[in-house]
Amino acid sequence: METRVSANPGSETSHPWRENIETASIAIVMALILKYFTLEAFQIPTGSMQPTLMGLDARVTNLSNGEATVTSTKIFDRILVDKLVPFFRDPNRWEIWVFLYPLDKSNRYIKRVVGLPGEELKVEYGDIKTRKSSKEEWRTERKPLNVQESMWLRVWENEEAGPADQFWDLTGFDINKNTLVANGKAEISAKRQIYDAYDDGYPTKVKPLLAATSHEPCNDKVRDMRIKLDVSPSAEHRILSMKLGWGGDALRAEISGPAGDGKVKLIFNEREIGAKDGRLKFNHTSRVEFSRADEAAWISIDGEILARAEFESVNSPGENRVVIQSDGGSLTIPSLALDRDVYYTNMNGFRTTTVPPGHYFMMGDNSTFSSDGRAWQERTIELKNPVEGLLKLTGGTRTSGANSDRNPHTFSAPGLPRSEIFRDEWGEEYRISDSLHIADAARSFVPRDHFLGRAFFVFWPWPPLAPVFRVGFVR
Repeated sequence: METRVSANPGSETSHPWRENIETASIAIVMALILKYFTLEAFQIPTGSMQPTLMGLDARVTNLSNGEATVTSTKIFDRILVDKLVPFFRDPNRWEIWVFLYPLDKSNRYIKRVVGLPGEELKVEYGDIKTRKSSKEEWRTERKPLNVQESMWLRVWENEEAGPADQFWDLTGFDINKNTLVANGKAEISAKRQIYDAYDDGYPTKVKPLLAATSHEPCNDKVRDMRIKLDVSPSAEHRILSMKLGWGGDALRAEISGPAGDGKVKLIFNEREIGAKDGRLKFNHTSRVEFSRADEAAWISIDGEILARAEFESVNSPGENRVVIQSDGGSLTIPSLALDRDVYYTNMNGFRTTTVPPGHYFMMGDNSTFSSDGRAWQERTIELKNPVEGLLKLTGGTRTSGANSDRNPHTFSAPGLPRSEIFRDEWGEEYRISDSLHIADAARSFVPRDHFLGRAFFVFWPWPPLAPVFRVGFVR
């Protein structure tokens, strides 16, 4: 038996033009439903979330034969935002969300959720610490491993950088092209301090463009880092040791070689805080990672975490140290990289804040240069003469466009009197010309009903429209 479905039930007469209109109408309706209720694509216009999400407009000037040419490179990531999730749950810490900017609701911002409703929050040595009340001790907020993976910023790697001996002091190691080879006792140590440098973590092809962007030097010495290396030991190799030091604290990883004691250990200030059976395998190249982030440390071999522990630093900050040591037999290191964590700063004098109920504290990944909850200032002006019936206007000191730090800003045009333009919290602009009283106050938080959706995927740009390929899940 054959079952047939007619395009027009009850009639054998076909009307192609009507079918096309119906199909197009349904497609438009479905697209609108997807856009407003399910998924929406956004473009990243600024660098607040770099390098996680790029909003870079770099202009590089080149001089040739006495003539200057300006090359402009634009990298504006496009992301997909899940607009259904706000209807089913609240934002979680460390997620990236799009929301209405509280001081100008006509603008949409994108930041990472850092502070949750009802908690006290502070930034300390690059980490986020919270507590429920002043009666409790501060606790370090630790990122989930998948989020932490996306927030490591590459400092150095032998596959992209110059000769290893320019960055590292090498004792007992020979260099064969990009491969390091140790025989017997050998040591690698970083020659310089590791700072929260602005260009860390950016794609290699983007770094030359950053010299053309305006930013202040970063002077904070970081403590959260990761040593990532491939190793191939001989049968006689006994131990691989890695140390991450900061001030008076020292965190060490010890990994047994084929001839060692068969243990993987974490040691903090000469006290063992984690251990498990394990060793490097002879005639096998292993991927080893030793990580310290958010007052936690872990060692993984070939993707498996063998030892992990949490701790609290006890000594004052100071110099940082990165050291790798090998003993017994030989050890070949064909790949070596050093990463650091995002280092949150106390910009604009930010210290401690309390997040009100029903609100969230948002921060950018480009910590030192992000306009976020640490910097937002509410501005209220009182007018001598009413404007559109109002004697008081409220907005922010951070607005969009060329006058991003001035509100009100001066307006002048030929044939028109000079005046001031004030942009209020709804994005409306008012022309004011009389004397006014200005009061500023911190307005650092985003109300729950301002959240529009969670960013989960970046799908653009692609070469040749940009020097890098940007596609993948957002974490």
